[in-house]
Amino acid sequence: DEKSEMMEIWPDIVTELTEIDHRLIPETMQWLKK
Repeated sequence: DEKSEMMEIWPDIVTELTEIDHRLIPETMQWLKK
């Protein structure tokens, strides 16, 4: 069903978000310091 499908792709989504976070946080911090 849909929920178990979500659970299967969820780790991938989390991993992707985490990688995006690591790239964005330094940029965001620099931008905030301006």
